[in-house]
Amino acid sequence: MKRHVILAVLLGLLVTPFVALATGPEVDPAPGVNDPLGGALGRLGDALRAIFLPRQAQPTEEPMAGTVWKWQATLSANDSRLDVPTPARYTIEFGEDGRLFVRADCNTGFATYRRDGLRLEIGAIAVTRASCPPDSLDQAFLRQLAETDRAIRDGERLVLLLRDGSGSMIFVP
Repeated sequence: MKRHVILAVLLGLLVTPFVALATGPEVDPAPGVNDPLGGALGRLGDALRAIFLPRQAQPTEEPMAGTVWKWQATLSANDSRLDVPTPARYTIEFGEDGRLFVRADCNTGFATYRRDGLRLEIGAIAVTRASCPPDSLDQAFLRQLAETDRAIRDGERLVLLLRDGSGSMIFVP
């Protein structure tokens, strides 16, 4: 039953722009944006996040800077979960100046970042190349950071949402 409701909502989100084109007023998209579906894909992503994020997760634009965030887990869209055994070895810190400081196990590095509302864009991450232990999650951590496209605060937690709704990284102070 729940899947039928979700499917109906998602189909409604996809059909809405076509109905609006036939019956509603014309709305200009943002300058330079070619969006033949009238924002349906963005609304679909927002709907999926609303369905699959914990109920208490309310997107806010609270500051991220000034805190060292420890990677606690990654929740994947396929319902798998990667728990980080030693979160203090995988940290990020957002600077007020648009720089992101990264600790990926035995390596450290930095990147630039840009935040616009809930959207988060992380630039290329430059890191040292020390050889970490075989059980290190450094490569998975760096890969997931590079795939981030949104950030929300959920109480004390920071949630970085991965592109294409593929999952979310959970950080704690």
